[in-house]
Amino acid sequence: MKKFLIAFVMTVLAFSSSAFANTATCNMLVAHPPGGAADTWARILQKANPNIRIEFKPGAFSTVAADQLGKNKDHFFIGVPTMYSAQNPNKNISTELLYILFTSDAVIVTSTNLTLKDLATKDINIGVWALNSPQHATALELKEINPRLNIVPLGGDGKALPLVVNKEVEIYITSALTAAQWTSNFKHITEIITIPFNKEIRKDGFRLTGYKTLFGVFIHKDATADQRKHILNCIETATSNPQYVEDIKKTSTAVANIKGEEKDKILEKHISVVYRKFGL
Repeated sequence: MKKFLIAFVMTVLAFSSSAFANTATCNMLVAHPPGGAADTWARILQKANPNIRIEFKPGAFSTVAADQLGKNKDHFFIGVPTMYSAQNPNKNISTELLYILFTSDAVIVTSTNLTLKDLATKDINIGVWALNSPQHATALELKEINPRLNIVPLGGDGKALPLVVNKEVEIYITSALTAAQWTSNFKHITEIITIPFNKEIRKDGFRLTGYKTLFGVFIHKDATADQRKHILNCIETATSNPQYVEDIKKTSTAVANIKGEEKDKILEKHISVVYRKFGL
Protein backbone atom coordinates (compact mmCIF):
# COMPACT_ATOMS: atom_id res chain seq x y z
CA MET A 1 0.00 0.00 0.00
CA LYS A 2 2.85 2.36 0.92
CA LYS A 3 4.57 1.71 -2.42
CA PHE A 4 1.29 2.38 -4.22
CA LEU A 5 0.82 5.73 -2.44
CA ILE A 6 4.39 6.78 -3.24
CA ALA A 7 3.91 5.87 -6.90
CA PHE A 8 0.60 7.74 -6.97
CA VAL A 9 2.12 10.89 -5.44
CA MET A 10 5.05 10.79 -7.90
CA THR A 11 2.61 10.47 -10.80
CA VAL A 12 0.59 13.46 -9.57
CA LEU A 13 3.74 15.54 -9.12
CA ALA A 14 4.98 14.63 -12.60
CA PHE A 15 1.62 15.56 -14.11
CA SER A 16 1.52 18.84 -12.19
CA SER A 17 5.04 19.70 -13.33
CA SER A 18 4.11 18.98 -16.95
CA ALA A 19 0.93 21.02 -16.67
CA PHE A 20 2.86 23.94 -15.19
CA ALA A 21 5.41 23.77 -18.02
CA ASN A 22 2.61 24.07 -20.57
CA THR A 23 0.86 26.97 -18.86
CA ALA A 24 3.78 28.99 -17.44
CA THR A 25 4.26 32.44 -18.90
CA CYS A 26 6.61 32.66 -21.88
CA ASN A 27 8.36 36.03 -21.94
CA MET A 28 9.08 36.92 -25.56
CA LEU A 29 10.95 40.03 -26.64
CA VAL A 30 10.66 41.33 -30.20
CA ALA A 31 13.89 42.90 -31.48
CA HIS A 32 12.09 45.04 -34.08
CA PRO A 33 9.63 47.97 -33.86
CA PRO A 34 5.85 47.36 -33.79
CA GLY A 35 3.98 47.60 -37.08
CA GLY A 36 6.28 45.56 -39.31
CA ALA A 37 6.62 41.92 -40.31
CA ALA A 38 8.18 40.98 -36.96
CA ASP A 39 5.12 42.32 -35.16
CA THR A 40 2.83 40.18 -37.32
CA TRP A 41 4.88 37.02 -36.76
CA ALA A 42 5.07 37.66 -33.01
CA ARG A 43 1.30 37.93 -32.74
CA ILE A 44 0.84 34.72 -34.72
CA LEU A 45 3.07 32.95 -32.18
CA GLN A 46 1.09 34.47 -29.32
CA LYS A 47 -2.21 33.43 -30.90
CA ALA A 48 -0.92 29.84 -31.18
CA ASN A 49 0.30 29.87 -27.57
CA PRO A 50 -1.60 32.43 -25.46
CA ASN A 51 0.91 31.97 -22.62
CA ILE A 52 3.40 34.03 -24.65
CA ARG A 53 3.75 37.62 -23.41
CA ILE A 54 5.11 40.12 -25.98
CA GLU A 55 7.43 43.02 -25.20
CA PHE A 56 9.11 45.13 -27.87
CA LYS A 57 12.85 45.82 -27.44
CA PRO A 58 14.08 47.08 -30.84
CA GLY A 59 17.38 48.65 -31.76
CA ALA A 60 21.16 48.52 -32.02
CA PHE A 61 21.74 45.19 -33.79
CA SER A 62 19.42 43.45 -31.29
CA THR A 63 21.69 44.68 -28.47
CA VAL A 64 18.70 46.13 -26.58
CA ALA A 65 16.95 42.75 -26.62
CA ALA A 66 20.20 40.92 -25.79
CA ASP A 67 20.81 43.18 -22.79
CA GLN A 68 17.34 42.34 -21.52
CA LEU A 69 18.15 38.63 -21.82
CA GLY A 70 21.21 39.23 -19.66
CA LYS A 71 18.93 40.47 -16.89
CA ASN A 72 16.24 37.82 -17.45
CA LYS A 73 17.71 34.59 -18.78
CA ASP A 74 14.31 32.90 -18.81
CA HIS A 75 13.25 35.35 -21.56
CA PHE A 76 13.90 34.91 -25.27
CA PHE A 77 13.72 37.21 -28.25
CA ILE A 78 12.68 36.71 -31.84
CA GLY A 79 14.34 38.47 -34.74
CA VAL A 80 17.00 38.17 -37.43
CA PRO A 81 20.70 37.52 -36.67
CA THR A 82 21.88 41.14 -36.94
CA MET A 83 24.14 40.71 -33.90
CA TYR A 84 26.58 38.74 -36.06
CA SER A 85 27.38 41.87 -38.06
CA ALA A 86 30.98 43.07 -37.76
CA GLN A 87 29.51 46.55 -37.26
CA ASN A 88 27.73 45.48 -34.09
CA PRO A 89 29.11 47.79 -31.37
CA ASN A 90 28.73 44.97 -28.86
CA LYS A 91 31.49 42.57 -29.98
CA ASN A 92 30.79 40.13 -27.16
CA ILE A 93 27.79 38.27 -28.54
CA SER A 94 25.95 36.97 -25.49
CA THR A 95 23.11 35.24 -27.33
CA GLU A 96 22.70 32.11 -29.39
CA LEU A 97 20.17 30.97 -31.94
CA LEU A 98 18.02 28.24 -30.41
CA TYR A 99 15.44 27.68 -33.13
CA ILE A 100 14.71 28.85 -36.69
CA LEU A 101 11.01 29.64 -36.88
CA PHE A 102 10.67 30.47 -40.55
CA THR A 103 12.39 31.84 -43.61
CA SER A 104 11.23 34.47 -46.05
CA ASP A 105 11.92 35.43 -49.62
CA ALA A 106 13.19 38.97 -50.17
CA VAL A 107 11.17 41.25 -52.45
CA ILE A 108 12.11 44.52 -54.17
CA VAL A 109 9.10 46.83 -54.49
CA THR A 110 8.41 50.25 -55.97
CA SER A 111 5.60 52.75 -56.50
CA THR A 112 7.29 54.03 -59.67
CA ASN A 113 7.64 52.58 -63.16
CA LEU A 114 11.23 51.50 -62.55
CA THR A 115 12.32 48.01 -63.60
CA LEU A 116 15.24 45.79 -62.66
CA LYS A 117 17.07 46.96 -65.79
CA ASP A 118 16.75 50.56 -64.58
CA LEU A 119 18.60 49.59 -61.39
CA ALA A 120 21.64 48.79 -63.54
CA THR A 121 21.98 52.27 -65.03
CA LYS A 122 20.11 55.02 -63.19
CA ASP A 123 20.62 57.16 -60.08
CA ILE A 124 18.10 55.64 -57.69
CA ASN A 125 17.49 55.75 -53.94
CA ILE A 126 17.13 52.24 -52.52
CA GLY A 127 15.52 52.00 -49.09
CA VAL A 128 16.50 49.27 -46.62
CA TRP A 129 15.33 48.52 -43.10
CA ALA A 130 18.79 49.31 -41.65
CA LEU A 131 22.45 49.28 -42.54
CA ASN A 132 24.13 45.90 -41.97
CA SER A 133 20.79 44.16 -42.37
CA PRO A 134 19.97 41.35 -44.85
CA GLN A 135 18.27 43.98 -47.04
CA HIS A 136 21.47 46.03 -47.00
CA ALA A 137 23.37 43.01 -48.36
CA THR A 138 20.92 42.73 -51.26
CA ALA A 139 21.28 46.46 -51.96
CA LEU A 140 25.06 46.06 -52.05
CA GLU A 141 24.69 43.24 -54.60
CA LEU A 142 22.75 45.70 -56.77
CA LYS A 143 25.34 48.40 -56.17
CA GLU A 144 28.11 46.08 -57.42
CA ILE A 145 26.58 46.50 -60.88
CA ASN A 146 25.56 50.15 -60.52
CA PRO A 147 27.70 52.22 -58.10
CA ARG A 148 25.35 55.19 -58.64
CA LEU A 149 22.67 53.57 -56.48
CA ASN A 150 22.16 55.35 -53.16
CA ILE A 151 21.34 53.11 -50.17
CA VAL A 152 19.08 54.76 -47.59
CA PRO A 153 18.42 53.19 -44.14
CA LEU A 154 14.81 53.93 -43.16
CA GLY A 155 14.45 52.36 -39.71
CA GLY A 156 11.81 49.75 -40.46
CA ASP A 157 8.85 48.92 -42.70
CA GLY A 158 6.49 51.24 -40.81
CA LYS A 159 8.69 54.25 -41.46
CA ALA A 160 9.41 53.19 -45.04
CA LEU A 161 5.80 52.84 -46.23
CA PRO A 162 4.87 56.55 -46.51
CA LEU A 163 8.19 57.27 -48.22
CA VAL A 164 7.55 54.54 -50.78
CA VAL A 165 3.93 55.63 -51.29
CA ASN A 166 5.01 59.24 -51.86
CA LYS A 167 7.89 58.12 -54.12
CA GLU A 168 10.47 59.81 -51.89
CA VAL A 169 12.27 56.46 -51.99
CA GLU A 170 11.98 54.84 -55.41
CA ILE A 171 12.88 51.28 -54.40
CA TYR A 172 12.50 49.36 -51.14
CA ILE A 173 13.80 45.90 -50.24
CA THR A 174 11.64 44.00 -47.77
CA SER A 175 10.22 40.62 -46.75
CA ALA A 176 7.63 38.70 -48.74
CA LEU A 177 5.09 39.36 -45.98
CA THR A 178 5.47 43.15 -46.09
CA ALA A 179 5.54 43.14 -49.89
CA ALA A 180 2.30 41.14 -50.03
CA GLN A 181 0.60 43.52 -47.57
CA TRP A 182 1.74 46.63 -49.42
CA THR A 183 0.92 45.44 -52.95
CA SER A 184 -2.51 44.30 -51.74
CA ASN A 185 -3.41 47.54 -49.95
CA PHE A 186 -1.70 50.03 -52.28
CA LYS A 187 -2.35 49.19 -55.91
CA HIS A 188 0.39 51.50 -57.20
CA ILE A 189 3.05 49.60 -55.22
CA THR A 190 4.33 46.76 -57.36
CA GLU A 191 6.92 44.02 -57.14
CA ILE A 192 10.10 44.30 -59.21
CA ILE A 193 11.58 40.92 -58.33
CA THR A 194 11.41 38.20 -55.67
CA ILE A 195 14.60 36.58 -54.39
CA PRO A 196 13.82 33.11 -53.01
CA PHE A 197 15.38 32.23 -49.66
CA ASN A 198 17.24 29.14 -50.86
CA LYS A 199 18.07 30.13 -54.43
CA GLU A 200 20.25 32.52 -56.39
CA ILE A 201 18.76 34.82 -59.01
CA ARG A 202 20.75 35.86 -62.10
CA LYS A 203 18.86 38.40 -64.18
CA ASP A 204 19.63 41.58 -66.15
CA GLY A 205 23.27 41.38 -65.13
CA PHE A 206 22.54 41.07 -61.41
CA ARG A 207 23.46 38.16 -59.19
CA LEU A 208 21.21 38.15 -56.12
CA THR A 209 21.78 35.47 -53.49
CA GLY A 210 19.30 33.90 -51.11
CA TYR A 211 19.70 32.78 -47.49
CA LYS A 212 19.12 36.33 -46.29
CA THR A 213 15.91 36.50 -44.28
CA LEU A 214 15.56 33.97 -41.50
CA PHE A 215 13.65 34.61 -38.32
CA GLY A 216 14.54 32.77 -35.15
CA VAL A 217 14.43 32.40 -31.40
CA PHE A 218 17.47 33.71 -29.52
CA ILE A 219 18.36 32.94 -25.91
CA HIS A 220 21.13 34.02 -23.57
CA LYS A 221 24.22 31.81 -23.77
CA ASP A 222 24.15 31.35 -19.99
CA ALA A 223 20.53 30.20 -19.84
CA THR A 224 20.22 27.08 -17.70
CA ALA A 225 19.10 23.71 -19.02
CA ASP A 226 15.71 24.20 -17.38
CA GLN A 227 15.32 27.68 -18.88
CA ARG A 228 16.22 26.36 -22.34
CA LYS A 229 13.74 23.53 -21.95
CA HIS A 230 10.99 25.92 -20.88
CA ILE A 231 11.65 28.30 -23.79
CA LEU A 232 11.71 25.45 -26.29
CA ASN A 233 8.44 24.15 -24.85
CA CYS A 234 6.89 27.63 -25.23
CA ILE A 235 7.91 27.77 -28.88
CA GLU A 236 7.00 24.20 -29.80
CA THR A 237 3.61 24.55 -28.10
CA ALA A 238 2.95 27.35 -30.59
CA THR A 239 4.55 25.79 -33.67
CA SER A 240 2.75 22.47 -33.16
CA ASN A 241 -0.62 24.24 -33.23
CA PRO A 242 -2.21 23.59 -36.67
CA GLN A 243 -3.58 27.14 -36.66
CA TYR A 244 0.00 28.48 -36.45
CA VAL A 245 0.96 26.72 -39.68
CA GLU A 246 -2.12 28.06 -41.45
CA ASP A 247 -1.54 31.62 -40.23
CA ILE A 248 2.15 31.59 -41.22
CA LYS A 249 1.29 30.36 -44.72
CA LYS A 250 -0.95 33.42 -45.13
CA THR A 251 2.08 35.68 -44.58
CA SER A 252 3.98 34.42 -47.65
CA THR A 253 6.50 32.89 -45.24
CA ALA A 254 7.86 29.34 -45.09
CA VAL A 255 7.60 27.47 -41.79
CA ALA A 256 11.02 26.08 -40.85
CA ASN A 257 10.89 24.74 -37.26
CA ILE A 258 14.58 23.84 -37.39
CA LYS A 259 16.89 23.21 -34.43
CA GLY A 260 20.14 21.36 -33.73
CA GLU A 261 22.85 20.82 -36.34
CA GLU A 262 20.68 21.75 -39.32
CA LYS A 263 19.90 25.09 -37.65
CA ASP A 264 23.63 25.73 -37.20
CA LYS A 265 24.34 25.00 -40.89
CA ILE A 266 21.66 27.43 -42.08
CA LEU A 267 22.88 30.13 -39.69
CA GLU A 268 26.45 29.74 -40.97
CA LYS A 269 25.22 30.10 -44.56
CA HIS A 270 23.23 33.21 -43.59
CA ILE A 271 26.22 34.83 -41.87
CA SER A 272 28.44 34.08 -44.87
CA VAL A 273 26.01 35.49 -47.45
CA VAL A 274 24.85 38.55 -45.49
CA TYR A 275 27.81 39.67 -43.41
CA ARG A 276 31.12 38.17 -44.54
CA LYS A 277 30.64 38.77 -48.25
CA PHE A 278 30.59 42.56 -47.85
CA GLY A 279 32.33 42.87 -44.50
CA LEU A 280 29.15 44.09 -42.84
